[in-house]
Amino acid sequence: MKWEVATIDQYVQAKAFVDTALIPLVDIELGDEIESAVTTSAFVTGVANKMEEQLKGRVLLLPAMTTISDESFATLYQRINAWHSYLKQQGFKNVVFLTQNTEWIERQTEVDSAILVLDSAPESLDLFPQEVSRMTKKTVTMLIEIWQKG
Repeated sequence: MKWEVATIDQYVQAKAFVDTALIPLVDIELGDEIESAVTTSAFVTGVANKMEEQLKGRVLLLPAMTTISDESFATLYQRINAWHSYLKQQGFKNVVFLTQNTEWIERQTEVDSAILVLDSAPESLDLFPQEVSRMTKKTVTMLIEIWQKG
């Protein structure tokens, strides 16, 4: 289920079964790296959308949390933990962020939520659909492992 007018009623009706909030975590960069930031954002969002399609009924895909390139990790920790607390209060058992920022691999223990770090986006747009599918399969497996740990 997605944070969309067309589907939010489905979420409201099935709220008791939807135990995972899924949030893309994307960087906004308007300088020299703008093309890379847009590609990365599209990739993370594409994977999140495909995950939601495969896990409909168990996952609510929320709008992306955006960060700016020079935002400190201390600020991000506070924001992510605030989202985590709010979503837990709303009944979500799992709060999962998706990102391509590899710095989260070593830092994810510093926040309360799960952070799944995706592989790099393909450089060729021709490979985009295949890579989104490949990465979706990998992240769905990672999310199922989170569910199994309970």
